[in-house]
Amino acid sequence: MPDTRSHDARDKKRSGARARQQARPRAEKPRKVSPLDPLKMEIAREIGLADKVQKGGWGNLTSRESGRLGGLMTRKMRAARAASQESAADAGKVGTSKETSGVRSE
Repeated sequence: MPDTRSHDARDKKRSGARARQQARPRAEKPRKVSPLDPLKMEIAREIGLADKVQKGGWGNLTSRESGRLGGLMTRKMRAARAASQESAADAGKVGTSKETSGVRSE
């Protein structure tokens, strides 16, 4: 059976529920520490956001600030990965030449 109340009564009921829901203080959820948190905080310090994060948490950042932070994190992680792959490749080359492997060419 359809609701016979007027639209105004239904709207008031919805807005009242919404108002009560918004008035309730949110409980802080314990945040899990990510392995990337030290990197994130390092970059926040570099771009001058550390104070803002310490005062209000990561949720206090604007979308633009969060995007900047994430972009710099990605750039730094890619550079570190490339450097580690390059050093691993260099390490793999050590000992493979004829002079260092003990093989004599006659």
